Amino acid sequence: MKKHLKQEMDKLAGEFTHSAAQAAMAEASAELEAEYDTMVESGKSELEAYRAVLKDVEKMREILAALPKTEEEREAEAEKAKSRAWRKKVNGIHGHLEGLMWVATVILYFLVSFTTGWWHLTWLMFLGGAMGSILLSIVSAWLKGKPLSKQGGKWRGLMWLGITELYFLISFLLGGWHLTWLIFVLGAMIEILLGLASKWKE
Repeated sequence: MKKHLKQEMDKLAGEFTHSAAQAAMAEASAELEAEYDTMVESGKSELEAYRAVLKDVEKMREILAALPKTEEEREAEAEKAKSRAWRKKVNGIHGHLEGLMWVATVILYFLVSFTTGWWHLTWLMFLGGAMGSILLSIVSAWLKGKPLSKQGGKWRGLMWLGITELYFLISFLLGGWHLTWLIFVLGAMIEILLGLASKWKE
């Protein structure tokens, strides 16, 4: 239970990062842990002591929220709030765009398939849809501040989906199935080279 109490205190410290709150937290944390130990030593169970001290943690949250902040700290909190709102907005847009993209993919699949009769090819649109989904995910993460260079797994997934689509497209159109499988060997070579380039930069 003491571990859970520390987790609650760490969570509280993360909520209030301004200097006045941090100073108060340093003192309060030791006092609350001592209070917990005293309760356990006096005969209370660890759960009872945890629940009792947790009430003091909630009171501490109210006290910390009321502590004064410097102008710089207020500006920093306002920036964090804007950043959270922006991330929430990006997540919402991403979800709507992805849903719209898949609906458009299904409509296009049936429209083209019924019109041309190329059912053996048009299913590849769903691979294209999966690639579009990964691209949206990459852009969404980038807008939230994650560099493109840090999204290697998504780029690799995009590359292999593209290779698979290219494999089927070339194979169906040209019929060279005995040769087109070599595209996967080429893909493996590209992935190894990209991995080496990434390590070289580090």
